[in-house]
Amino acid sequence: MQELDESLPIFKVERVQLQFSISSHFVAAQVANNVLVLALSTGRILRIDLDSPSDIDGNYTPHRECLS
Repeated sequence: MQELDESLPIFKVERVQLQFSISSHFVAAQVANNVLVLALSTGRILRIDLDSPSDIDGNYTPHRECLS
């Protein structure tokens, strides 16, 4: 088993500049494996590959009232 170098950081935080504007509020955000997922107050979910930030997947989720 390979030894871990405890002097190295667990993760690295870098600034990212989006190439577009978002006209609604963020509800939640999650980053894993260099992919950013943003949940917006409109119900839209954006999936942004930070290696290729111009390639964005967007989906809408039904509101809770619609699920009952």
